[in-house]
Amino acid sequence: MINVKYRLWDEDNKSFCYLDFDNLENTRSLLDSFEDYFSSTYFKDNPSFIQQFTGLKNRVGKEIYTGDLYLDNWDNLMVVYFENGCFSVKMVKGDYANYLINEIENSEPIEIIGSIHQNPELLNLSNK
Repeated sequence: MINVKYRLWDEDNKSFCYLDFDNLENTRSLLDSFEDYFSSTYFKDNPSFIQQFTGLKNRVGKEIYTGDLYLDNWDNLMVVYFENGCFSVKMVKGDYANYLINEIENSEPIEIIGSIHQNPELLNLSNK
């Protein structure tokens, strides 16, 4: 069974807060503190600030979330996203086809090199 986890980007502090629904008490207190800290439209206006755990880990055991970035076997910068009920990956720039993340994980090791929020400078890398 997948462990339902999210990470929430805090733009002011430039860091993630992690929510793990297996630990509801900590999650509830964290969400209560967010209610006081963020405006009611903070996440609505910035939907990419909420990133979901895919249920997968990379080859060194790091959890993979939506918004994570990695280089594929051809050095194309890829981003993990969720759409139409599936976790997928796509090129940040270019016409590369989208793939289900499970297909990628089974064919090549995924090494996360950053995220769209912690490493926005990576988004400026051009794909070949």
